[in-house]
Amino acid sequence: MVLEEGVGDVRCLVEPIDAERGRASFALPRLPEETGSAAERSRLALALGLDAAEIGFEPFVPACWSAGADYTFVPVRDLAAIRSCRIDLAHWSAIDRGVPAGAFVFCRETIDSANAFHARMFAPSFGIAEDPATGSAVAAFAGMLARCETPADGEHSFTIEQGYEMGRPSLIELSISMKRGALVSAAIAGEAVIVGEGTIEA
Repeated sequence: MVLEEGVGDVRCLVEPIDAERGRASFALPRLPEETGSAAERSRLALALGLDAAEIGFEPFVPACWSAGADYTFVPVRDLAAIRSCRIDLAHWSAIDRGVPAGAFVFCRETIDSANAFHARMFAPSFGIAEDPATGSAVAAFAGMLARCETPADGEHSFTIEQGYEMGRPSLIELSISMKRGALVSAAIAGEAVIVGEGTIEA
């Protein structure tokens, strides 16, 4: 099926797993773009209740990317740092940068060693204190990942774990395709369970 979204037509493949569960994959209608410079680490630390020294690891430094929705990506050194995050609205302008945005905080250390990254996403400007699974953020993360990890040409897959601190563990699969050192396509996927149902009557 094709979903008509503000960012373009999103091609979606849905596969049943059993009577209660299914899996869906979504091809990105446009490649992620860097949307400017992130705020200074000291300001990001204040917004997220962190120590500035906890921000950044390996080639990852704070950056702003979008694949249709704006996010400030904040790499932190380990699970202890990511678990200590507490949003501070008085300093949230470091994330919003003049327009509402979310903060996608991530680290390389994971709860399950089979996964590539652990993440949390905060977007109080949108009324979301924390989100258990954020496909639009992982879509934008494809750009940062391609830039920082410099994967070889070909297909690559990464699983991002999120929502564990909320008691709602979620896994988002990110697949990217590289050609001549550049990102040429990406898709996100994951399983789902029914959490609500409704009927629309004309």
